Amino acid sequence: MNPFLVEVFLSTLVLMLITFVISVIDITKTKLNRKEKLFWIIIVLAFNIFGIAYYFLTGKKKS
Repeated sequence: MNPFLVEVFLSTLVLMLITFVISVIDITKTKLNRKEKLFWIIIVLAFNIFGIAYYFLTGKKKS
């Protein structure tokens, strides 16, 4: 496999992991109730980048 592609893949994976951790920490610190927090964490887990973007664009406004 091309070393450049491996590097790009690993960099993307690390960035996705970092944004996931940041979003989960942000979700747990919000004033949402327990069900809403669980809902957002499931959305972020299930839809990865789209779930994170959706949370920061819409879910964060409600908290």
